[in-house]
Amino acid sequence: MAWAFRKYSVDYANLEETAKQQGIGIWQAPTEAAWDFRAHKWDASLTDVPDGKCPIKGNINRKNERIYHVPWSRDYGKTKINVSNGERWFCSEEEALSAGWRAPLWGK
Repeated sequence: MAWAFRKYSVDYANLEETAKQQGIGIWQAPTEAAWDFRAHKWDASLTDVPDGKCPIKGNINRKNERIYHVPWSRDYGKTKINVSNGERWFCSEEEALSAGWRAPLWGK
């Protein structure tokens, strides 16, 4: 009924193939795997990045919380970066986390 993320495990590969052959679950219509969707968002966001390489936005909110936004985040498009206020760009989530920034808290 879903994709087998073969990068980490092939445990569900047979189930995925069966669902695909039977046209059930996500296979009822043309689909794009989540990792492909994120890769396309990542690539598309590089055109708007100052260095053309690091599209993760490190934003500081009104509470002075340091929050990073990846290109597929809900608020990515409306998040603006002002480097003179200490905001910055990151190349990976690991880089943002190690610098003390956190992911957004959705639904709160």
